[in-house]
Amino acid sequence: MPTPHFPVTEFLSSGEPLAVVSPDQAEVAAAGARTADWTVLLAESADGSGLRALQAGLAESLDLPGAAAVNLDALADTLRDLPDRTPDAPGTLLVWTPAEGIGLEDDGLATLLELLAETAAEGGTPRLAVLVSSAAVVRQLEEGEA
Repeated sequence: MPTPHFPVTEFLSSGEPLAVVSPDQAEVAAAGARTADWTVLLAESADGSGLRALQAGLAESLDLPGAAAVNLDALADTLRDLPDRTPDAPGTLLVWTPAEGIGLEDDGLATLLELLAETAAEGGTPRLAVLVSSAAVVRQLEEGEA
């Protein structure tokens, strides 16, 4: 999971589906994506760890249909549809902040990172790209704990 190069337009044009960045980088990236006319969606899973808590937080913060909060296939389907909400934009950048302190050792986070990366990698026009804003995961990646 690479950290995108700045300006964010390089990440958005790279075709990379997902990157993990620090919260400060996520703010800069969101602003840069807006400048490039991308739709930016901010989501968070503020409470708890584990798959269902993280999934529910992500689905609820994006106002996705109820099944997306409890069913991974439904979550993937609704994530694929996000760029269709604004078809005139070149793409949709989803900036997701998992619960603070949750790291790669959390199976739920690992599952959702995989789902987000696979869903965004499917491509399409307009495109979906995902930034995961997490100081804990950035630190783990830098320390080689991944």
